[in-house]
Amino acid sequence: MSFQHSLAVGKAGESIIAKYLQSRGNHVLPVYEKEINDYKGPVLYRPDGQQLICPDLLTFTRKGLAWIEAKHKSAFTWSMKYAAWNTGIDLHHYQHYIQVQNDLKHIPVWIMFLHQSGTAKDTPEGKISPTGLFMASIRHLRENECHRHANHGKHGMVYWQPSAFQNHVPLEDLMERSAIMEYDGGLTESESITAAKIAYAEWFPA
Repeated sequence: MSFQHSLAVGKAGESIIAKYLQSRGNHVLPVYEKEINDYKGPVLYRPDGQQLICPDLLTFTRKGLAWIEAKHKSAFTWSMKYAAWNTGIDLHHYQHYIQVQNDLKHIPVWIMFLHQSGTAKDTPEGKISPTGLFMASIRHLRENECHRHANHGKHGMVYWQPSAFQNHVPLEDLMERSAIMEYDGGLTESESITAAKIAYAEWFPA
């Protein structure tokens, strides 16, 4: 999978996650920093001049603000060592998100993983990866890490098992919310869901 395709997959996942957040009453502000043919995560500039990689989305509700790091993946990976499903993010980014939370204590930082119906390359025969939207605050995730691996990815990785997440939204429920948000122009709810299944066929295969 090329870098450009990987980025496109990620953006699509963020879009679906953004629609879910909107359906929950959130205003959503993407905070990307882009350059031609390049992608750099959004940057938060501290008063001391240090630059921190910050999450992708900033949400607004009557209750306040929240940072959301939105991740899309085809499937959980199977850890032979822990005999469990795992999902994770870049360790360097994770450490920056923790620093963002420490600096801006009044704005919670959450990480959301959208896992479609897919199979990772290391999935054992007969095993089915959990699917849906998995989410938790970074404070909670810090206390529930499965493991870290210094040699995975560019800067190392940090991993969690599905049970580490505070909330889980099944794919079907997520599809319905996306349908209502995107196909409300004169369509019935049933027609909207049918249209969403067609539009999101790549993300929500039968």
